This record gives sequence, C-alpha cells and structure tokens, in this order.
Amino acid sequence: MKILAYFYDEMNILSKFKFFFTVIGFLFFIFNSVFISYSEELNKGLEIYSETEKNSARVLKNNGDRIKDLERTSIGIGEKVSLTLGGKLLDQVDRESIEWIVEGDKDLIKLNVMEWDKVFADFSVKCAMKKEKGQVTIKVKTNLEDISPTIKFTIYNPTDISARHSGLRDPDYPMDGDKSRWGASTALILEIAPMNVSFSGIFLIERANDGEGSEVPFHETNPEPSKIDKYNEVRYDYIGGGNDSLIPYQPPRSLPQPAEFDWKCSWYTYVDGNDCWRIGKKDYKQHFKATVGKIDPERPQIRNICVEVSKFGCTVKRSTSGEAKHEDS
Repeated sequence: MKILAYFYDEMNILSKFKFFFTVIGFLFFIFNSVFISYSEELNKGLEIYSETEKNSARVLKNNGDRIKDLERTSIGIGEKVSLTLGGKLLDQVDRESIEWIVEGDKDLIKLNVMEWDKVFADFSVKCAMKKEKGQVTIKVKTNLEDISPTIKFTIYNPTDISARHSGLRDPDYPMDGDKSRWGASTALILEIAPMNVSFSGIFLIERANDGEGSEVPFHETNPEPSKIDKYNEVRYDYIGGGNDSLIPYQPPRSLPQPAEFDWKCSWYTYVDGNDCWRIGKKDYKQHFKATVGKIDPERPQIRNICVEVSKFGCTVKRSTSGEAKHEDS
C-alpha cells in the first residue's frame, strides 16, 4: 500500500508540473500574439505608398486593372516611381525629421526627395543595369523612432524576346505573285519579356555574332537602335532572303552557298551610344534555306526556288511556283 501511495503522490506532482507549464505556455502565446499585433499595428501607423508612372505591358495588352497595376513593385529599367509617406500617425511626424534611405542595389536607382515637403519622393531606374534583375529597399526614418516603414522593389532588365508576324513584307524582297525573283520576307513584331513591367522608351540594338572566318554568307544587322513601345513591343524586325535575278535552269549561280545556314545575332539594351545588357545571355538564330525545285512547265528554261526564313519561332516561306505567295507560320 505504501508503494502505491508513493506512486500516486509522484503522479500528482507530475500532473501539477504539466499543468503549470501548460499555463505558462498559453500565457506566453497570448503575450506574443498581442505583442506582434501591436507591432504590426504600430508599423501600419506609417506606410510608404508607391505609384509607377506607366502601366505594365501585360495590363495594357489584356485591358487589366490599370489603377491597381500602378501599385506594383516589379519595375523595369527606365521606369519612374512616385513615393508618398502616409498612415494614421503622419500628423505626429516632424516633416524636417523625415529621412529617405535606399538599401540593396542602391546604384540602380536615383532617388529624389521633394524639398517643399519631404513626405513626397520619387525615383528613376537607371537604364544601364548590367544584370538580369536587382532589388532595392526604400526605408523612411522620422522622429517616431519605433516606426520605420519599408517597401521593396524588384528591378528587371529584358530577359527574352519572342515574336509574331505582322503580315507586312520587306520591300527589298519579292512581293506575292512575283515569279521573276526568288525570295521571301516578313516583318516581325518583337515582344520583350517580362511583360509585368514597362520597358517603354528603352532602346535595343541587334549585333551580328557569326564570328570571324565564318563560312555563312556575310550579313549586316540594322545599325539603328529600335525603340520599345508601351506594349513592350518593337515594330519591326525585318527578316528575309532572296535575289533580284532570274533563276537559270542549271544549278543557279545566284543561289547562296551553302543553301542552308544560320545567322547568329545578339540583342542588347542600348544606352547613351553603348551596348549594355545582352538579352537572354544568348544568340538568337535566323535560319535560311533555299531549295531548287522542279522545272517550271510554263518556263522550261527556269527552275523554281523555294525560300524559307525563320527567327524567334516564326517562319516565312515562298516559292516561285504556283501563285508565288508568302506563307507565314
């Protein structure tokens, strides 16, 4: 019996300890939750509100919520953002004590504080960024020392290029129905990713990258930079190939050799006369193929030629046979 009573007392003591620690844990949880809620509420007493000058390309193309889009914190190079310090405790802030601070990749932006009222500021993202993306944090300090509102922004360079056909042709190459010349062309509309930012007003330039001693025919890119519009598009990138001369019956001397090859190009952001960021960190290929076909029954002295040119996943094809029309795909 004494042994049973001993174990009973021991269990009683353990139960009391468990109950005690359970109560302590519960009280700690309540205190911690109240403290966090208080801290969050205190921090909301001052907030930084941001508004981009332009809408993102995605919202403009998809007719999205333009007002909400201006609050985004994903920003493209060249964009401008307005900042406002606000909140329930703003009336307690000494305007002269306001200090705007930039942390992170601070060299990517230029911050401007309005001297007439330091509640307002803005920043512009520099165009000559040398990496794919960067991050900046903007913080405000005031006489309310316990509150330091912050806002984070992610800054993007162009990351990739895609394209679609416009339906237009390069006037330097044959048009539909022209059987006297072989060749094909298309004017591509380029889309610059990412689309959740605006690259409006940024310039791009294309550079040939075939390498010295290349066996492919020499090719020259457009020496003039192209400007990105508000939809993050460039109009146009003309691609094509062909010849002005008639096509002889025997293996055509005017047909390029080799008759199938790739041109390699790199695209760069272009700032103050300099190539800056290589988009996609890769080459974009333009594939050319010319095929000698059968003798044209209407013109027995001539062989038909089919030309096919591809770039950015878009292909244009045209043959001197039949109706000699372009086919886009």
